[in-house]
Amino acid sequence: MATIKITPEELRDAAASIKTKAGEIEQNINEVNEKVQFVVDNWEGAARDSFFEAFESLKGDLLTQLDEILEGIASQLEAAANTIEQADQEVANAFK
Repeated sequence: MATIKITPEELRDAAASIKTKAGEIEQNINEVNEKVQFVVDNWEGAARDSFFEAFESLKGDLLTQLDEILEGIASQLEAAANTIEQADQEVANAFK
């Protein structure tokens, strides 16, 4: 049998924190993008073009996947909080 030692509020706080951290990660990626753009602006040739294309492709994939993963985790935590609250209420109602 499972033992739940976390409150729904703590689960929701964790979900909110994950969403906040996702935003911070996106800001960090944007800062990296600025540095890469500086390099690209000051570099000429085929190697630069290949580098920039690879970076843009990876960046797009990273942002999409990371956002989906973190949003999914946050949603699951929120759903768990709701389920715990509902189960607790149902048990409480059974004693009435």
